[in-house]
Amino acid sequence: VRNQGVLKSWLGRLGIDADTEVVAYGASKLQDPSHAALALIRVGHQKVAILEGGLPAWKAEGRALSTEA
Repeated sequence: VRNQGVLKSWLGRLGIDADTEVVAYGASKLQDPSHAALALIRVGHQKVAILEGGLPAWKAEGRALSTEA
């Protein structure tokens, strides 16, 4: 993260604060959600998880999806 202030500001505009649980996931590679999770941790966000297997695994298990935030 080159500018932590920019990331914190962006997260705030999205409504993500210290109490927000964030789940990072990708379409296939673990690398992308890992980078996102590490960036959040680096700026002090503690409630971060990575969805193992990504979205394809979630869908394959028949789990629910939502567009709500």
